[in-house]
Amino acid sequence: QGCEIETVGMGKIMSAGVPLLAAGTKGKRVIGRNAVVMIHGVQGGAMGSLAETTNELEQISKIQDKYVELLAANSKLTRKKIEKMIAKNVNVYLTAEEAKAAGIVDIILDD
Repeated sequence: QGCEIETVGMGKIMSAGVPLLAAGTKGKRVIGRNAVVMIHGVQGGAMGSLAETTNELEQISKIQDKYVELLAANSKLTRKKIEKMIAKNVNVYLTAEEAKAAGIVDIILDD
């Protein structure tokens, strides 16, 4: 109980790595000054029968909902803001400073 987790983001923190970085212990989430954070919607694909593809799409939707939930819970970003970013259907890049302002990290390391 009470185990602190320090997370460190260096280089390019992408996709599922973003909520993992944000999930560290507040005050111990670190990013390199020249690192970038990339947020995007969950990507996936499906082939097969209608039932199989419907099932896959439902799971992708659930995964994206969980992604948004976790990132919102561990940052200053609201669900609405994250969903708006994802709705652009492009990779959204944040500088280290922007990631700190968004509450994804707490400390920017000098290189």
